Amino acid sequence: ANLKSQSPRETTRMFVWIAHLLFLDEKAQTKGLIVVDDMADIGFWDYMTMLPIQVGISVDRFLISVTPLKAKNVVLMHRPKWAEIGYSLLSWFLTKKMKNRVTMVEKGQENDMMMKVVGGAKFIPIDFSDVEGLISK
Repeated sequence: ANLKSQSPRETTRMFVWIAHLLFLDEKAQTKGLIVVDDMADIGFWDYMTMLPIQVGISVDRFLISVTPLKAKNVVLMHRPKWAEIGYSLLSWFLTKKMKNRVTMVEKGQENDMMMKVVGGAKFIPIDFSDVEGLISK
């Protein structure tokens, strides 16, 4: 479902349910998560207002203060120009370790890079972006 079509309460509940699902997965806690963001060339304003401000603040506080999970890798694909510029500015302040945890997927390399980073099609939903995944609903 589209996040904007849900009430702020339902969106917050969704994040809490997903977090609890991950809490119960021992591998998520010991090995870390790979977070994939298909930005789909989204505009800056649409990306920043995807969640209502109060929901974003609540989710941010919850994830930072409560979750015992770490991001092993953050994968960004179909990045708009504003995101490329923002990351190149931010990267000046990131440690080498943090930079190694961010993977920028270039256009045309989505399938190959996702197979390499995520571990193969068996870990990717069928309808995720233009990547060949195998997980069905």
